[in-house]
Amino acid sequence: MTTGLYVGRFQPFHLGHLEAVRHILSKVDELVVVVGSAHDSHTI
Repeated sequence: MTTGLYVGRFQPFHLGHLEAVRHILSKVDELVVVVGSAHDSHTI
């Protein structure tokens, strides 16, 4: 089983993010999406 990790602020979430999620999911069995702060940079 493979796990992907996608880290971002997603501010705002857009179709490019969705396409990235779909692409990653085509390569892995599960995907963990980590959402950082929308207000503070470098918080992850």
